[in-house]
Amino acid sequence: MKTRARQLGITEFPYSEFDENGNLTYREYSSGTWSKREYDNNDNLTYREYSDGWWSKRGYDDKSNQTYWENSHGYIIFYEN
Repeated sequence: MKTRARQLGITEFPYSEFDENGNLTYREYSSGTWSKREYDNNDNLTYREYSDGWWSKRGYDDKSNQTYWENSHGYIIFYEN
């Protein structure tokens, strides 16, 4: 399976993509490893995933306070604000 940079013919690394707000959404290295990130409407990081399969999710309240964090290993942390 080709990585995104390989599909695009990118040869300079690290290769990075950003959303319209300047948030890093994808980064790939010459080794073929990559990470991707997602953000909510307030630019809070909500999801992160790595090429090795590890991921984490974050939730926020309406004031952008983090309310929880969980990952692919089954850990979940709830925050009190």
